[in-house]
Amino acid sequence: MSNGHPSRKLRGDDSAVADDPVGGNDLVCSNDPGGDNYDAGGGEALGRALREHAAEELSALVDSKFFKALCEPARVEIIRFLTRAGKCDVGTIAQNFPQDASVVSRHLRVLAEAGLLRREKRGRHVYFEIDGAAIVEQTENVLSRFRNLVPICCPGGEQ
Repeated sequence: MSNGHPSRKLRGDDSAVADDPVGGNDLVCSNDPGGDNYDAGGGEALGRALREHAAEELSALVDSKFFKALCEPARVEIIRFLTRAGKCDVGTIAQNFPQDASVVSRHLRVLAEAGLLRREKRGRHVYFEIDGAAIVEQTENVLSRFRNLVPICCPGGEQ
């Protein structure tokens, strides 16, 4: 993972592995029901360090542009509108919402910057449409990252 946090992965035995950013060693946290038994000689301090890194990673995921863009009801409505209507120019989109065109335009910019919409400029008109492939890719990335963090942050919750 390229966000400055150690990467985590699952081993075949369902233990969580984090790359140690300082020492270059894998930090291994066994996935025990009590959450207190850790191998690789790290003990409880290793478990706390893994949990702290997991908490930072989860915080970064939830605080991402992707989720922030989806937290505004007006943006969700814009996505719903574009899903039904397909590619539309800013004026057409704005006509379908009670907000001023400048506010709708700002929402469209946020959605595009978050990778939810594609933007295309043709002459003086700017068109937006849902970027389905990018949404699927981002959603799969988030799901994968959460899945890798579950054994570290939430043991006992795996299915």
